[in-house]
Amino acid sequence: MNILINQLSQTPIYEQMENQIRQSILSGELKANDMMPSIRGMAKELGVGIITVKRAYDDLCNEGLLLSIQGRGVFVAGIDRDKEKEVRMEQLR
Repeated sequence: MNILINQLSQTPIYEQMENQIRQSILSGELKANDMMPSIRGMAKELGVGIITVKRAYDDLCNEGLLLSIQGRGVFVAGIDRDKEKEVRMEQLR
């Protein structure tokens, strides 16, 4: 997965991350049960703070796109077609 951060953008970094991860899930690049990079690993790779990555992961967990399992990591959740439609409609808004 390749996430690009634009430091000059008006969009907060966590939202940039969320949008790109969400798109990767909806496009099928990330599949159900794929393990996401650790929060620390992702932060180091992108050169951002741990709290920024945690916020993005938490928001996507709240949307039902990611699943956090304590002691194991963060995984892509299996989403059904209804959930996919809901997420796409939210993106359009």
